[in-house]
Amino acid sequence: MLVATKRIQSHLSDAAEMRQSPVSGSGVFATRNIKKDELVALWGGTIYREDQLESLPSELRHYLLQVDESLYIGPADLENVDDSEYFNHSCEPNLGFKGQVALVAMRDIEAGEELTFDYAMAETYDQEFYCGCGSSLCRGNIRGSDPYLPQLQKRYQGYFSSWLEKKLDVKPEDLAGSLQFEETGAWGLVTALDLHDCDGDVIRSREKIYEFTVELCERIKVKRFGEPTIVHFGEDERVAGYSLVQLIETSLVSGHFANATNRVYLDVFSCAWYNPTEIVKFAADFFGARDYNVNIYLRH
Repeated sequence: MLVATKRIQSHLSDAAEMRQSPVSGSGVFATRNIKKDELVALWGGTIYREDQLESLPSELRHYLLQVDESLYIGPADLENVDDSEYFNHSCEPNLGFKGQVALVAMRDIEAGEELTFDYAMAETYDQEFYCGCGSSLCRGNIRGSDPYLPQLQKRYQGYFSSWLEKKLDVKPEDLAGSLQFEETGAWGLVTALDLHDCDGDVIRSREKIYEFTVELCERIKVKRFGEPTIVHFGEDERVAGYSLVQLIETSLVSGHFANATNRVYLDVFSCAWYNPTEIVKFAADFFGARDYNVNIYLRH
């Protein structure tokens, strides 16, 4: 059954229309043959900051697309949902991104095919969901770490959202393999992060270190046990500075804040998966680091 076409804020090619999908509810389908790299959709709408998301209805959040590190685009309300919002996820998609808000054909597409993209092309979301696309390439559980999988980076090269492609480019080369936590049967994940040229006032503040520790655990979704132990070590300027230990649900967070060099040395060890990229970005921003080194290890 065809669904009436609706255009409010976005553009959907005349080669596409919304229909009932055998994969999941409604979907978007090709009404004619589509050539490789042909424009299929261009999203418009309202821009939302990340700190506004919690106040939005959960159904509306479902339609948001991440377009930058802390920015999202989507309908102003549920009355403004376009038919261009109904593209389903597939682990073997026929559409990819051009820029931040445009979808183009990754290959020649025949009339009648459902038009899909891999949600890993645009987002590093916290929630995981089960995929039932039925493709031989189906990953089953879709995770926020999927954009870092080497096979996806190779398969979707040139078709990631431009903001995410930039983010992928600046991460350590070995990060992708380290994020394959469950797939490798690992029982623990360690992130060792050295921050260089940090803000001296921040690393010398016990209150700031406490604030950082609490927020870090919230961001990576690990439960703290007790309060962090933050102790200042002494008189020798070569080692003087605060040291930190925070017990967490499955292990600990530790760190040392070196006054002499304005460096921070952090280690996060957990038997539950977390996103190391969240630690790197948050810690570097919080302590005003100009540079960093990071190593990520799986414990087997």
